[in-house]
Amino acid sequence: MVLFGQQGDPLSFDQVTDEIIEYIKYHGVIQFLLIYRQALLRNCDVMQWGYELEMLLIKFEDMHWKLHLDVENSLNLAPEDISLSREFAKFQLEAMPSVALSSKYQDILKIATQIQQVSQLRPIALLTSFPRLGRDNSLSPLPEQANSVMQSTWLSDEVITQHPRFRTLAANIRLRRGQKVQLSKSEMDAMAFGMGMCGLQITLQCYNETESRYIYDQLQCIAPVMLAVSAATPVAHGRLLDVDCRYSLIGDSVDDRTNSELQNDVQKRFGACNCFLSDQEHNDYQFRKDEKTYEHLINSGIDHLLAQHISGLFARYPLVVYEHYNQVNDSESTAHFDQFQTTNWQICRWKPPVNGGWKVEFRPMEMQASPKDNAALISFIYLFTRAIRAFDLDLYVNQTQIHRDLEQAQQCCAAQIHKFTVHANPFGNRQKVGMDLTRESDGHCDCKKLQYSEMKQVILEFRSKARQKFVITSQKQYILLTGQEMLKGNDEYPGLIPIIKYYLELCVQYNIDPGAVIDVDGELSKPPTDNELLELINMLDRVSDMSNNTQAQRMRQIIKQSQFYKNDRVINENIGDEIVNWALRQQQE
Repeated sequence: MVLFGQQGDPLSFDQVTDEIIEYIKYHGVIQFLLIYRQALLRNCDVMQWGYELEMLLIKFEDMHWKLHLDVENSLNLAPEDISLSREFAKFQLEAMPSVALSSKYQDILKIATQIQQVSQLRPIALLTSFPRLGRDNSLSPLPEQANSVMQSTWLSDEVITQHPRFRTLAANIRLRRGQKVQLSKSEMDAMAFGMGMCGLQITLQCYNETESRYIYDQLQCIAPVMLAVSAATPVAHGRLLDVDCRYSLIGDSVDDRTNSELQNDVQKRFGACNCFLSDQEHNDYQFRKDEKTYEHLINSGIDHLLAQHISGLFARYPLVVYEHYNQVNDSESTAHFDQFQTTNWQICRWKPPVNGGWKVEFRPMEMQASPKDNAALISFIYLFTRAIRAFDLDLYVNQTQIHRDLEQAQQCCAAQIHKFTVHANPFGNRQKVGMDLTRESDGHCDCKKLQYSEMKQVILEFRSKARQKFVITSQKQYILLTGQEMLKGNDEYPGLIPIIKYYLELCVQYNIDPGAVIDVDGELSKPPTDNELLELINMLDRVSDMSNNTQAQRMRQIIKQSQFYKNDRVINENIGDEIVNWALRQQQE
């Protein structure tokens, strides 16, 4: 989670007037327009990317595992190639590569080792949720009782990281909704229960603005199945849940909607995206937009698709306003734009170039106990974006269907049971919105024209061969597939994993790097060796295995087989220890 540069202390909820809100919205739009216009001609960005892991600090004390409120003493323990930072709770730690990963395939192969190194820095659990957070003896040291911020029955405000942004978020969400948050079908009643959970995120820098919008759209379409496959949250607050994912729980924990907004079915801040950025046909989801923001953007030359996306973000209440808000220099800061951009927690996030190039975040996946499983999910998404670009895939389904599939994806065994809506022909002939192969390198791009020409020819051949390889016989526009079928394929669908494997096969045939085939910097590098290729394929196969037996399913099996489990959904300290010990064993594999 990004921490804003402070402009003084946060204003209280009562101090934030309608005039202040309008000021922040207006200047947030100005800041966006400045960013956008400065970067609009930015092309040929090198593919750089990275991942973010959220982890739990734990401590074995009094014969049981507890969450350790010790983030401040953990930040300086990072290995050289990893950066550590705070998250919402004092028992959380976020890790990411200290330097962006390159497009070269060798960077993919080192991810599992990086994650394992981080998990061994001190007692850390790679779990989405500590099994007994909020129950007796679940925290160390035992925090002083304070509940003016969250007003939780179960958790002290002292679990919140000592940064005014976090406490203000928690307080203002509660104050705006007029009551404590309530996580669905549970006793959990505080933001820390949701934001105290851990996820796995991937950020990718794209070639240019057009491609960033295209990748943003395509990743939305696979978000439901990747949520189902990575499901890892069957337990929270000392109870066995009736879902396998944290998706709705986090949404409830940051739900600031008023009674009026609830009655009008306004979407939560955390959840599915509102719309696509490159395709209007499938934008059938009705969402609230800030009309002044929309008109401002349209009158400033922003296209309808992007204007409705930004105005959807700006329809939200600004949750953290600092006292010197009116002293922000729009040409030097993006604080007001970030106010809305970073408090809409959606499954994908499109990011204009503030630092670096045009970026896309993929955000739905859950933390896995095994470093190799986390590395497999990260590698899958990265390689799939390479295949999306190389084959110019078309995965579009209606936005409303993505919303429905995300709700179903968190249900028990969803990867095997739920039928996801899938675009039947991912190689269909559509108007190209991905990499533009019709224009030559221009003055805004420093790539070599010879290499650019070679690259175009390679990609055109890739696309032709893929259409010959995967002959789609279905006459339907959309089909229903389980998560397993979507990943592995069946008689009427090629499958995401076979598509990636064929992409790797073509890279070997053409003697080029599968990570860098479309990049335009330097020389086209060599393909992986046979052993390295096998490593990449093995990571894809691990994702396939997850669709057969998710972490949530394995955890449920551990609970049901425990001698301490009484078939009453209660997770006592002994069962909680069994779950943590299992996770620690997975970390060592």
